[in-house]
Amino acid sequence: MRIISGKFKNKNIIAPEGLNTRPTSDKARQAIFNILDSLFIKEQKNWTDFIVFDAFAGTGAMGMEAISRGAKKLYYAENNLEAIKCIQKNLSACENTTHLHDATHLPPATDHIDILFMDPPYKKGLVTLSLTELLQKKWINTTTICVIETEKSEHDFLPDGFGIFNERTYGIAKVSFVKLIENNPTN
Repeated sequence: MRIISGKFKNKNIIAPEGLNTRPTSDKARQAIFNILDSLFIKEQKNWTDFIVFDAFAGTGAMGMEAISRGAKKLYYAENNLEAIKCIQKNLSACENTTHLHDATHLPPATDHIDILFMDPPYKKGLVTLSLTELLQKKWINTTTICVIETEKSEHDFLPDGFGIFNERTYGIAKVSFVKLIENNPTN
């Protein structure tokens, strides 16, 4: 695995051994970032405008890709000790990164997140739990773009008030582009 674009282009990404971490493939990561870049062009924005959160970060590849492209700040959440060691090595050259231990138990927000990457263990209900936590602690709002990876057979994984505006399948993974719906009573 490697960083695809930007300041750290072609930097290798290390991953913990074993099956506990399931990194997003280079091909899927490239497709995800192409979709985001297309959205940003329409909105006349670029990566330097955004604060990013990589929940269930694993190797930290999604967050590092965003930092490589110029994101102004990265928060990442991971609680697996081996994964944390790999993330720290992968992000050692990156500035403006903050580690939060658990995406399901967060402190109150210190920043509003513009882009959320979430790739939790499949079929454990963690998407709903984490999105609810992020919303309650005011990390996300109706402008946040949530990029959520689930197993392709997973359905009804979003809490009330969230909607999918784009969805793609890559092998066994499904990537959903999600936003909090305007006029949601929980906003």
